Amino acid sequence: MIDGENLQRPGPMRYLAAMLYDALLLIAILFCATVPLLFITGGTAIRTGHPGYNLYLFSIAFVYFTWFWTRIGQTPGMRCWRVRIQNKNDALPDWRQAGYRFLSATVGLIAGGLGFLWAFIDSEHRTIHDRCSDTTLMLMEKPDCGKKQD
Repeated sequence: MIDGENLQRPGPMRYLAAMLYDALLLIAILFCATVPLLFITGGTAIRTGHPGYNLYLFSIAFVYFTWFWTRIGQTPGMRCWRVRIQNKNDALPDWRQAGYRFLSATVGLIAGGLGFLWAFIDSEHRTIHDRCSDTTLMLMEKPDCGKKQD
């Protein structure tokens, strides 16, 4: 369980910074995931817009986000920026919620980022995909590294 009483919602800029961090990691993962396909094609580049290749990359992105969200509540970018996802019960999202979140975030991104930009005008700083999946992002407290332990 996540103690929602000691947490607050991150601002949109922190959220965007975590997204950028994850985007860079995901680009590297997708690049590495393409290498085995080059062996299959004999080194020939895959045609731009190839539906099978696009589905392959989309599936990898889906697993990247949903696995982290359902297992530890944070992608590496979210961890770096001390952001964690939870549902209304202060628990990690289940696979259904994570799937809805990923799919609605994809639609929001394709729509010119409007699903993400919604956080700037939402009173709770929630995006459209937060609302669709009934999840929210919470800001984790800073670890108190300098405090003397008894």
